[in-house]
Parts: sequence; structure tokens; C-alpha cells
Amino acid sequence: MTKDQLIAYSLAFEGETSQIQRALLRNEPYQPVKAVLNVITILDDAYPESLRNLAQPPYVLYYKGNLSLLKEPAVAVVGSREMIPYAKAMTDRFVGPLSQQRVIVSGLAKGIDAQAHINGLQGRSTIAVLGCGIDHVYPK
Repeated sequence: MTKDQLIAYSLAFEGETSQIQRALLRNEPYQPVKAVLNVITILDDAYPESLRNLAQPPYVLYYKGNLSLLKEPAVAVVGSREMIPYAKAMTDRFVGPLSQQRVIVSGLAKGIDAQAHINGLQGRSTIAVLGCGIDHVYPK
């Protein structure tokens, strides 16, 4: 397994771990991708240990921003897309102070995820995680 191989399979199979794994096992042919910026693979030292230890870790991470945040103490915040006033108040109450000591990690959905990032930006920083490409709206 090589970094070029992982990136090529990741793009060809749109990050589908099971398809990438099958291609690796079969050592399927691939076209190396010439210019891919802001990418790390499970083979890289910068790849987060917390992800490496998952049962099915993503083989490739595409990023924009400060990669060193992956090494910082972090807390994940998830919640409903339909945020009621109470949920907003509780997110502000807990995430605001946490953001002074931890990087806030959340999705890029509306609702609680968005509110967590708003609070995180007032503290150390945030990391937005997408389970699919930025060009895929999920769920629709």
C-alpha cells in the first residue's frame, strides 16, 4: 500500500472504505493523481492516532486549514439540525467554556453543529468534519 495508491482509490471510490479496502486487497491498477493538495493518508505521521485506532479508519483525509489542530486536545459536539432555543442555550453554556481549553470538533450541519463552531471560534479553534465530500449534500 502506498500513499499514491490510497489517494487514487479514495478519489475513484469517493472515500468508500470497503471499496478502497477491496481494491487494496486485489492490488487493482490505478492512475496516480498528479496534484492533490491538503491531503494526509493513514500512512502519514500527521494522521490522528484517534482515527487510526478505529475499526474502519478513513484511509485518506482531505483538509483545509491548520493541520496541527489534529494534535490538540479536542472535544466533539453533535446534535440535532433543528435546534430549539433550549438546545442553543445549553450548547452556548457548555461549549463556550470548553472552547477555551479544547478544540471543538463537529460536523458542518446547521443546528447544534453550527452553534458549536460559533462557540469554538470564540475559543481555541474548531475542526469541521464531513463524512463525505463537500460536493455531496448528506442527508439531502
